[in-house]
Amino acid sequence: MFETFRSFVFFSRARRGGASHPRRAVRSFSFGFVFDAEDKSFHSHPFFFSFRLATTEKTARIKQAKDEAEAEIQLYRNQREQRYQQMVAQATGGSDEMTKELEMKAKHAEANMRATIQKKEASVTGMLVKHVTSVHL
Repeated sequence: MFETFRSFVFFSRARRGGASHPRRAVRSFSFGFVFDAEDKSFHSHPFFFSFRLATTEKTARIKQAKDEAEAEIQLYRNQREQRYQQMVAQATGGSDEMTKELEMKAKHAEANMRATIQKKEASVTGMLVKHVTSVHL
């Protein structure tokens, strides 16, 4: 047990770039398979598997929390957008009503102009004929 833990410590230090196991420093061809076997035995140790399992579970929980948070944010954005659209509709009073009101005002103004033109049409026409036909020498 102690030997395995010592191998773990040396292995982790070697990964970080620190002091490594003295046997790992000189990897000759004849001892390479021994070191590989030692690495494989370490990776098959229950501590390593529980560590890997805990890490993958933690990663899965973080991803799930992130997805839930994104869904909640999207729901909040949709609610705020809906409220904004309602406020805009209330503030403008509906564009159809404003359009109808403007059309009615325009028709009323046009009718007033036509009535005024018809009233003054005879006098304006007479004035024009008088100026065209009279010659001052």
